[in-house]
Amino acid sequence: MNIISQTLHRHIDIIRRYPAAFLIALFTFAVVIYHEYTQHRLLYGIGYVFAVWFGAFVTDVVTTLFPKKDKEFPIKKPVWQEVATIAVCTLLGMVFFIVRFHGGWETMNPWLKLSFMPLLLFAFPIALALIYLFRYKYKPSELGGNVRYWYLAIFIHIIVGSITLLTAPDRSHWT
Repeated sequence: MNIISQTLHRHIDIIRRYPAAFLIALFTFAVVIYHEYTQHRLLYGIGYVFAVWFGAFVTDVVTTLFPKKDKEFPIKKPVWQEVATIAVCTLLGMVFFIVRFHGGWETMNPWLKLSFMPLLLFAFPIALALIYLFRYKYKPSELGGNVRYWYLAIFIHIIVGSITLLTAPDRSHWT
């Protein structure tokens, strides 16, 4: 069995094992597609969803080609506390994105904009990483941090950038 079909089979197995997570991802993709449709950029939405999936697929192919021994993820605090931390950080990040993209950002008072900027730490999981490293005392390796697959970021950037350039050249960060 070649590596691509092996990775596709693994994706299908994940869908079968975690149907709720699959439905949440599907719902998220549907929201993205619908939003882009309402903005008359359906092709861009489809391209974005494809880029996200393809980036994950490439990552899975590389990690299947060059596997790393699985490690147990230690849970140092009560599970409910760690889940609550992740949920609160995610919700705070969502607040930033909602205000930024649906809250009249262009006409908002500059001081009010500035007051929302700390939430940017939650939009990208910087605050979550800091909480886990310094409050919960995890080591970077316990959180999955390593430099083994450092080059994957370059591939993902090329994939997303190329698809953006094809589907929405006016929104590309390369032009």
